[in-house]
Amino acid sequence: MPEPEIQDPFRQQILHAINVCIQAYLGVKAKLPSDASYSSRQENHEAACSAYLAKLPILCDLASFQFYVACIAHGASIGAVDPVDIGRFCHLAQTAMSAWKLANLIVPAAKNREMQATRNKQNEADPLPTKGNQVEDRQSLQAASQLPDRKTQMDLYKSLRQRGIPVPSEIDLRNNPLVALYYCDLAQHYLDKLPPPYDQRGPEPSPEPAPGPQQQPKQAA
Repeated sequence: MPEPEIQDPFRQQILHAINVCIQAYLGVKAKLPSDASYSSRQENHEAACSAYLAKLPILCDLASFQFYVACIAHGASIGAVDPVDIGRFCHLAQTAMSAWKLANLIVPAAKNREMQATRNKQNEADPLPTKGNQVEDRQSLQAASQLPDRKTQMDLYKSLRQRGIPVPSEIDLRNNPLVALYYCDLAQHYLDKLPPPYDQRGPEPSPEPAPGPQQQPKQAA
């Protein structure tokens, strides 16, 4: 026994498209009387061919191009398509394929290239981290691990500011561990060598002298 034919869904779709055209063609042929004259037969044939062509798939995507060409080839084999016109119909299919390729492949590819060029320009303006940046990041992580706790840092910064040493803002210090470690080391190791802190309260008044012993008045003799 012969093996059953594998039912390919795409092949079934092509056969269905051809069958639709054939049914339209044979439907017109069936209306021809058996005793029709030659001219009537010619008119009926032309009408049947027109009915076949009217059912051709619309050229709108890759599948429809294959359906269309298959219908044209089969129509030529049964006399529904004049062999002289095959080149014209195939040219229409080729034009439709070129238009589809332009809209779905060429134009999107050009847009993608344009977008990629724009991204490259942005990356050049704002480059990705390089090896030097990675070294700086590693140094920042190492500096952050050496910083004292937050309260100690705040006290050290305060002591520097009290001595008139400009210290960056808290945000800058928090975002730059290397700078923060520098000011912490400065306060920890050189605090005794820095000028004394400003006394914002002003000079304290000198203590008043303690009163001496009161002299008793002399009694009259």
